[in-house]
Amino acid sequence: MDEICDYDEYTMHCNECIDNNPLLKFFFLTSLIPFTMLFSMWVVAKFVYDPYIDAIKDIEEEEEEEEEEELYEDKYPIEENLEQKEDIDTNNFVFENTPNGTVFMRYNKENEDFEYWCDDKQILYKYLETVSRKFVNNFDCQDLYIDRKREIELQKEKKTKKNKAKSEKEEIEEEIEEENSVFAKLKPKVETKTKVKNVEVDVAIRGNKYKYMDKIKNFLFIPNKKKETKIKKMSFSDWKSQASWF
Repeated sequence: MDEICDYDEYTMHCNECIDNNPLLKFFFLTSLIPFTMLFSMWVVAKFVYDPYIDAIKDIEEEEEEEEEEELYEDKYPIEENLEQKEDIDTNNFVFENTPNGTVFMRYNKENEDFEYWCDDKQILYKYLETVSRKFVNNFDCQDLYIDRKREIELQKEKKTKKNKAKSEKEEIEEEIEEENSVFAKLKPKVETKTKVKNVEVDVAIRGNKYKYMDKIKNFLFIPNKKKETKIKKMSFSDWKSQASWF
């Protein structure tokens, strides 16, 4: 019992000491505040900040992938079509929003060119190529489109073959001259190397023709047909009756 009483007395004196000593409360609070702040910062960083940063990175990566996926000038690749239409309706047209503005386009069969309306007269040629591909794909007339890149490749191949044939011909002619020469045996044979120039072809000989017509506000969805003037046939009696008036 004495020990219990001593313990109770000790506890009572400690409580009195804490109550009467404000410094202990101050140190206790100052040690608790940093812990609370650190814990709240960890919660915000773990469950708010990190997910937000990850979401922003995902959005930026998606936008970069979309930009890298397809340029505007690469849109509407020519579709393979075995059943193409030969007759083209002059009322057929397409409109397209290009980086240089909106374009209306149709095909003129008589002039064999693509006519276009656009507010920007200096629209880039590669954008017109894109719109014309959309036109031929929409109306099943892919044969009207001339692939400029393909034409350049064909020109390069043709020029390479021509240069190769020319170099081979020159080598044969030199060998014949050496064999027929009187001094062929006296002179050592010198190997001649023909250099083939690098083939650089950037402009296609054949290409699509485009004709600027006017601004979009002046585009007619149904073109005006030229009025045909009918010449009335006149008989001799009609002419005689009209001549009597003079």
